[in-house]
Parts: sequence; C-alpha cells; structure tokens
Amino acid sequence: MESKHCSQEVELLKILKDLQPIFTAALNSLENEKGLTQKSRYLGWAAKSVDLATDSYMLLREAGRMHGSKSLIRPMFETVIAAGAVANEKGILFQKYYTEIAKANKLFSKDATHQARAKEELEELKQIFQQEDPAYPIKCKELKISTMAKAAKLPDAFYEVGYSTYCEFTHGSLRAVMGKLNDATDPIDTSNVISCALIVLDLLQKHTSAIVPDLSPFLERQATHSMVWRRRALEGG
Repeated sequence: MESKHCSQEVELLKILKDLQPIFTAALNSLENEKGLTQKSRYLGWAAKSVDLATDSYMLLREAGRMHGSKSLIRPMFETVIAAGAVANEKGILFQKYYTEIAKANKLFSKDATHQARAKEELEELKQIFQQEDPAYPIKCKELKISTMAKAAKLPDAFYEVGYSTYCEFTHGSLRAVMGKLNDATDPIDTSNVISCALIVLDLLQKHTSAIVPDLSPFLERQATHSMVWRRRALEGG
C-alpha cells in the first residue's frame, strides 16, 4: 500500500478542488460565446484537458496512489506548453494540427484511402485558418515540444526540469519505477498540478472571452502551503 499525503498536501488539494468550479464556469462561458477564433477554441480545449486530468489526479492522490497520480502530470505540462505557444505565437496552432495529422498518417501509411482523406483534411484546415485570417502563416512542418516550449515563454525550468522529470513516470524509466524520484517529486507534485491549472486559466483570461476571476488568491495559497511542505521535506519531516 502506498503512503498517503501529509497534512500540508490536504491544503494543496483543497486549492485544486476550489479551482474546479472556476474551470466549469470559464469553460461554460466560452462554450456559449459565438464567433470563437481557432485560438480561443484551442485554449478552451487545453483548459478542459487540464481540468479532466486534475480531477483524475485528485482521485488518485486522495486514495494514496502517489505513483499513479504522477503519470498524469506530464500530459498537463505538455498541454500547458502547447497552450502557451498557441497563445503567444501566430502560426503555431496550424502547425500543431499539421503535426497531429502527420503522426496519424504514419499509422496508416499503406492505406491509400486514409492518405487521400488526410490530404483533404489538411486542405480544409488551411481554408479554415485562411478564411479567419488571410495572412495567417501556414507552415507544413512537424512541431517539436522544445519549439513550443520556447514559444510558450514559460520559465526554462518548466520544460527543462519539470516536463523532463515527469516524462520519466510516463516512459517507465527505472528511476521512476524504483521510486528513486519520489523524495524529489512528492513534495512538489500537487503544487505543479496547481501551477498547470493556474497557467491555463490565466491564458483563458488573457486571450479569450472566458469569464475567469482574479487568480492571485490561489497563487498566494499555493505559495504558502508549497513552502511549508518543501521545508518539511528538506528537514525529513
């Protein structure tokens, strides 16, 4: 049986619970908006993805399934990186869609019917973007996560340390499976999830018409309880 979280984590999980109705209200307000741009739609989908992952994370974490909960953090990091890149750099969204189509095509490389349909889908996608903005840059080149990380304008450690570390849990690295990363990650897991949630909500607030309240109280609560647990972890408490 895996160990359950400490009392400080209870407070951090409460922050995630308090963010759930904010996600719901923001996504509902965006969904009811007419004439959404492709960028606004994507940021809404990104926020929904983080919200769903957060919900599953809390269930696992509260049950003391620490290792299982960690496997959900890397997808949140990747979604936030992509959302930040889409928000900050024009052209990234089309390139991301192109990348997803190209990867799907590799699975059906010998299927002529699928390839023909994929080509049609790509042309339709180009038209959608250019109808919205005739000057939209169309770049048919696969996009790397490192490229999106630079465009997202997040702190370097978000991608170079955070994303890279949680990749080990989803890739089944020996360090992760043997528990050698637990001491370093246990005290920061939930705070990282909160960061992902707050970043994507902030992107909704700044780049869409979604209704998002002032997030500073959540940042303050996160900082307070994260510092307590980090200190306890360093002290071996």
